[in-house]
Amino acid sequence: MPEDIRAEVFYLRKLKTLKEQRLKIINYLRQELINVPDDQSIKEALDFLNNDRSRNIPCIPYKLVKKYDWHTINVYTDAGLHYVLHAGKRLYFPCGWSKRNIQHYYNGLLLEQDIKSPHRYEASNFCVQEGDTVADIGAAEGIFALSVIEKAKKVYLFECERQWLEPLRKTFAPWPDKVETISKFVSSYTGEGIISIDDFFKDRTINFIKADIEGAEVALLNGARNILTEQKKLRLVLCTYHNENDAQKLQSLLTKNNFKIEFSPGYMLFFSGGENPLRRGVLRASNWETTR
Repeated sequence: MPEDIRAEVFYLRKLKTLKEQRLKIINYLRQELINVPDDQSIKEALDFLNNDRSRNIPCIPYKLVKKYDWHTINVYTDAGLHYVLHAGKRLYFPCGWSKRNIQHYYNGLLLEQDIKSPHRYEASNFCVQEGDTVADIGAAEGIFALSVIEKAKKVYLFECERQWLEPLRKTFAPWPDKVETISKFVSSYTGEGIISIDDFFKDRTINFIKADIEGAEVALLNGARNILTEQKKLRLVLCTYHNENDAQKLQSLLTKNNFKIEFSPGYMLFFSGGENPLRRGVLRASNWETTR
């Protein structure tokens, strides 16, 4: 079969699969509305998917995805690395990434941290405070840490993917005494290339933990039992959508440790790891009275 025809067949098959997947999700949301008829977030997601004409299915199924246009993003170059300006600060990307790839990627970051996004880490009443020590676990490009760098006293970047290490070094070069990068996985135990929160912060203070680690958030908490019980004035932001039951598991673990829990508004769509594609995006937890 000629390559151009092969590519067309592949495209049509993919398009058919996406249409089937969209219909499956729409039917699932309709059923959910029968169970929880007053859930406005499900209604909005269903309305968006019914009227959206794009081929792909967005992980954030709301109108706010239309606010962002990757074409408007400017990409600059410094010593072989591309960067964008995020709130006036340079945010670097891996060597070899094309400008278009960076535009799409950064556009997705802006969408994720939109004030109405279910993937937004902070909220108006839940944010890093002046003088906090922050752990950005699953730092990737470092956009969260960069957004709080002026307020934080100290930032620990946990990132095990080697492609991000040089961009992180460049991004945080203006704050050499404030930022430390740890190139290890965070889990429930400590071993070669792996560290637990309890072990790392045994003799350190921590006030704010953000974790976006591809479904390893439960393991993180299992390795933070001492921190959860002993550390005062602790806030956590944990992604809950990678695994189907993570929201319930994380909520249960933190509630048992007397944390107050809230979820980001709305839902995300995630298409693996379970039958339910509708997931809570981010859990926010605090063990002290005020979350300001």
